Amino acid sequence: MSDDLKFPTAGGAIQDGLQVMEPAIVPLSPGELCALLSVRLEVILAMTQLAPKELSFQDLCREILMQFRTAIPCEAGPLFEVSTASNELLVRTAFGKAAAQVESFRIPLGQGIVGHVVESRTPMVLSGDVERSRIFMRQIADAVGFQARSVLVVPIVVRGRSFAAVELFNRVGVSQFDKRDVETATTLAKVAAAILEARLILAYALGAKAGEVAGSDGEDQAA
Repeated sequence: MSDDLKFPTAGGAIQDGLQVMEPAIVPLSPGELCALLSVRLEVILAMTQLAPKELSFQDLCREILMQFRTAIPCEAGPLFEVSTASNELLVRTAFGKAAAQVESFRIPLGQGIVGHVVESRTPMVLSGDVERSRIFMRQIADAVGFQARSVLVVPIVVRGRSFAAVELFNRVGVSQFDKRDVETATTLAKVAAAILEARLILAYALGAKAGEVAGSDGEDQAA
């Protein structure tokens, strides 16, 4: 197993009615596998093409999340942004049931499944009685009347720090997320990290340039 596919509990142990394990690979026919790989390669290409687009940060995050949804069909999911200023996880964007309502949620750092993934910087797949586990935060699910049956969470790590995380609920087509889904999500998270880092560098450069211009204006006025 690669370093990117570490899971918090080995051997599929059951904790609080929750199964935390390395997922198996769902058997696929050669045709199904080719179709799956084709879609996922197209998604990776589409995501790389987001970098040069002139999108607001909000729209960029939404486009990134939608690419996760295309590659790994599921019912719902948010993209969380880590706020070190407030020590919270903020829902930057979401899709699925009551997505607009979910976007107002904030979760304290270190709490819930997403909090664990952000801290450990490793993906997590959950199945079983997810909502009965102490690690699962019910606030969002209760607020929108959503039942979580399977969960996949992957961190987006920029320069060694968890910058964001994507949480996907209820795999469509099969009963749970499999190892291919984790590998795909991990790859997409790395592409997303590169895109977001480029955006941050650009924003910093533009800010520095604006500062230089303001300084020059001030010198001219003083003269």
